[in-house]
Amino acid sequence: MSISKSVSWLVALGTLAIAPVAILQAQSTATAATQTVGLNPNASNPAATTGDKTTAPATTPAAKPHHKHAAGGSKKTTLADATRLGTLLEDVQTNATLPAATWTSVSREADALADRIYSKTGGHGKAHEAAKDLRTHVREMRAAAKSGDAAGAKTHASEALPFANQIADWATPAKT
Repeated sequence: MSISKSVSWLVALGTLAIAPVAILQAQSTATAATQTVGLNPNASNPAATTGDKTTAPATTPAAKPHHKHAAGGSKKTTLADATRLGTLLEDVQTNATLPAATWTSVSREADALADRIYSKTGGHGKAHEAAKDLRTHVREMRAAAKSGDAAGAKTHASEALPFANQIADWATPAKT
């Protein structure tokens, strides 16, 4: 190694050793605003204790828009969920013998998708009714699968499938 490379390495190492010290000094210096908000652990507590009352700084929550259903969702994601659920419902109707673990897994996923679809269709009359019926049949399918009734689970899957298709049709974008 040449001397210039050695010097440049020493300068680089010195910079790395000094940089953390500068960062720590910058972190320990808090502005008045940070102390007021209470983000600085070195600042005094803004909530003062007076006798048996504790007074905290007054804060007003930001106004939130009112939604009928908090989850809401786009038709695009609803379409993806309905398509996935429809595929699951078709797959479980095969004549193949599925082990109990597979039934459990599939019924859990179907239940989660049905719940999500129900949540996302809130406020959309007919779609929400179809989602409600879909969720009902999926829950019955899950209950049958839990009890080991494969034939019953297949029956409920076939009853749920038309509702999944209705929701997929509703969520499909119109062709322009």
